[in-house]
Amino acid sequence: MLKITALVIDDDELILRALSRTLKHIDSDIDVFTLTQPLELLHWVAEHGAPDLLFCDSLMPECSGVEVLEQARLALPATVRCLLTGDLSTNLSWQVGNIAHCYFAKPFTKHQLVDVIKNTRQLKQLDLPQDTKATLGALRGLPALTATTSQILRSLREVPPRLDVVADLLSQDPPLAAKVMQIANSAFLGFIAPVHKTHQAVFRLGSHLLQAVITCFELERLMIPVGGEMEIARCITLAQQKMALAESLGEYLSLPRHLLEELQSCCFLSAIGPICATCLGQSDWSEKQQAELSAYLLALWGFESLVVTGQLYLHENYVDHQLITLLHAVISLQIGSGATCNDVQNALSGHLKALSYTEQVAKWRLKESQ
Repeated sequence: MLKITALVIDDDELILRALSRTLKHIDSDIDVFTLTQPLELLHWVAEHGAPDLLFCDSLMPECSGVEVLEQARLALPATVRCLLTGDLSTNLSWQVGNIAHCYFAKPFTKHQLVDVIKNTRQLKQLDLPQDTKATLGALRGLPALTATTSQILRSLREVPPRLDVVADLLSQDPPLAAKVMQIANSAFLGFIAPVHKTHQAVFRLGSHLLQAVITCFELERLMIPVGGEMEIARCITLAQQKMALAESLGEYLSLPRHLLEELQSCCFLSAIGPICATCLGQSDWSEKQQAELSAYLLALWGFESLVVTGQLYLHENYVDHQLITLLHAVISLQIGSGATCNDVQNALSGHLKALSYTEQVAKWRLKESQ
């Protein structure tokens, strides 16, 4: 397994030893270092190199954890930053300028540590140039998922998914439950009979689509205070249109159900990069840059690798090897998104031919264009 390094900063040596011991117990392929003097961070980095993962306590005598992570954001942008705090109010991330990738309230759980280690490793393995990862990691204001959303996603990723638990959690969040009901009753999913209860919507959508729907609408809720509501709605609408095309294309190609659901999820989650880029003042970013941001955040949030790399449909190395990425490229071209990208457009025919899909996709595109 890929080795990763973690640095834990806290003035309390007991906490340092306990957290270091727990991290090593969870993952034998992680090297853990500790630092009691936060002001020595850059000196430590000069000696040891940038860590893959940085934990920092929020309250220390010399300086705050927020100040340390702000320094890390600028000097170590590719490092995953995690703030350890005793107060995790809903809007804490915005109170501190959202310089951390994740926030753990004490006492944090083993599940949270397992997740952040796994996600850090997945982000490190993501085949994007290191300078691209650094550019994305240095962005101020990147959204950090709330503890409740992370708990829902964790329940959906268990084998088998704990759909009953998810339905109970959603019932405690009426606005999010209403969004789930809205998607479950959307015409493009092809269901005839409507559902009227949250648990019915949860079981109808299943784990893949629920992860996408809950993440996108939670992101919408997080980003509206800092961005334009109409622009966010436009991004969500475009992603829903792509999701509908995924349903149509998947049925036309007779894709297995699990691949169809992954393709739909991939298309819906493609809204993440455009929403964040717009809200963070990067509206001039190209479609490729926005897609890279989608992949970066999805890796950081623990989504399956096929859904993560499926965002990189403007990277020919991924289009060449991943069916989900290839079909996402087809859908994006069909909807008009990415249609000017000659590299992908020229490459598509060869990739489709290799998968024996050329004629089928051509007929599908013609049908959808009429």
